[in-house]
Amino acid sequence: LWKAILKQFISSEPSNRARVSNSFTNITFDASNIEKFVTEVRSAIVKMKDVGIDIPPDIITYDLLKRLPSSFENIKQTITHSRNGEDIKPDILLDHLEIHINELKVSAAEKGETLAASMFTSQDQKCTSGRHNPLSKTHAKEKYSQVSSFSTYSSIHPSIFILDSGSSSHMVSNRQLFLTLDKSKGGLINTSCGMSTLAIEGSGTIKLKWSLP
Repeated sequence: LWKAILKQFISSEPSNRARVSNSFTNITFDASNIEKFVTEVRSAIVKMKDVGIDIPPDIITYDLLKRLPSSFENIKQTITHSRNGEDIKPDILLDHLEIHINELKVSAAEKGETLAASMFTSQDQKCTSGRHNPLSKTHAKEKYSQVSSFSTYSSIHPSIFILDSGSSSHMVSNRQLFLTLDKSKGGLINTSCGMSTLAIEGSGTIKLKWSLP
C-alpha cells in the first residue's frame, strides 16, 4: 500500500504534474509567517523535480521574487543584482529569507529581555529632597512630597539598574545592594497601573559601580 501511495505521489502523469505545479503556484507570502513560505517553497521544488517538472532556477526565483512585498526590496536587489546572475537561485533567495527570520527573532528577543515599569511625575513639577517645587499642582509647600522611581527587570539581565535623576529616592528589591537598611521605615507604594501596591520594607543607602563600554 505504501509503495502504491509513493508511486502515485511521484507519478509523472499529467494530472499529477498539474497538481504539483498548482501547489507551487498557489503558495503565497505572508510577512507574519515567513517560515511557512520558506518550508512550502522548498517542499514544492522537491516535488516538482520528483514528477519531472524542470523549470530553470532563475525563472523560479523571479516567480518567487514577485510574491515578496515592497518591504523586501533590499533582498530582491541583492538577488537580482548579483554578479553574472550567480545568486538568482531559489536556494539563495530562501537562505536570505531565513537570515531575515533570524534577525527578526534576535530583535524580538532583545526587546523582550528587559521589561521595565517606571513610576514618575512630570520633571518640572517634582520636588527635590528637602525643597518644595512651586510648580507642583498636587500639594502645598508644607506638604511637599518625594518622588520615587521603581524599575523591575526580567531575570535575563538582573544586573541592569536605571537611575532617574528626577527622583528624590529609588526603590530596590535586592537587599544585598544596601550598605545600611532601616527596617523601621515602612509604608505602601502605589504602582503605575494604580491597581496594586508594593510594601516598603525599609529605607537605606546602596552603593553602585558601573563602567563605561
